[in-house]
Amino acid sequence: MMSNVPYEIRILGPGDAGVLANVAAEVFDRGVDMARTAEFLADPRHHLAVAIDVAIHASGGMVVGFASAVHYVHPDKPAEMWINEVGVAASHRQQVVLIGRDLPRSWIPAANAPPSPRGLAGRRRAGL
Repeated sequence: MMSNVPYEIRILGPGDAGVLANVAAEVFDRGVDMARTAEFLADPRHHLAVAIDVAIHASGGMVVGFASAVHYVHPDKPAEMWINEVGVAASHRQQVVLIGRDLPRSWIPAANAPPSPRGLAGRRRAGL
């Protein structure tokens, strides 16, 4: 189901903690702690992308989804982006939000590596 809701996709960085002041219920497991948020966003190896429904809140929208990731390094493997968690408000589940064009190429494994048979099968099931 494709949504006509206007979404803004943002990759948050240091100084963007205030974006998480307006978060829909059930996006995160617990309430957002601003001190932890500031620490997370200040760390260059931590990444947070949010989907903001700009039609909900007069002061710039409400966060209705997120994906958090870590820049992962390992002694015997090249650095990679590891997606840690994804959350979506119950009111916005079962909707399609196209975010690939808004994310850095380093966040999209398919942009950086040859597709695997398992990955291709998953994309086919998703209609991509």
